[in-house]
Amino acid sequence: MTKSQTPGTAFRRLTVRFGRSRNGAALVEFAIIAPVLLVALAGISDGAGYLLHNNAMNSGLNSSAQYIMSGGADLSTARQIGLSSWAGRSEQSNVTASKDCFCAATTATCSTLCGDQTVPSAYVKIAATDTFDGWFADTTLHAEQDVRVR
Repeated sequence: MTKSQTPGTAFRRLTVRFGRSRNGAALVEFAIIAPVLLVALAGISDGAGYLLHNNAMNSGLNSSAQYIMSGGADLSTARQIGLSSWAGRSEQSNVTASKDCFCAATTATCSTLCGDQTVPSAYVKIAATDTFDGWFADTTLHAEQDVRVR
């Protein structure tokens, strides 16, 4: 500060020079944008993990359905095939297989003929459940497939 400058004018010049300077502007902008980008990246990662987990579960169900469609009749074997071909499943994962028979639209027993003397339609339902532990929420996954046996 020279003798002719007052403290007020020196401060004004300093604030004007600071206002024109761009040093550190990128750092401030990054500090504002970085949390938004990190949350978006975490959401994308969470969604991709969910889709991969869901696809692996459906792949296990497809293996069980393929066993039934190729003539397999043992439901516990179908269940084991679904569990063993399910990559990356958690400890809470479960696969169930059940057989249901129908005469027209009504439930019937598989060992007796329908009222019109036709064989009842038989279906095997294979269902899978598991939990997905994501960053934002824990979700229960459920998928099922119905295979017509006869």
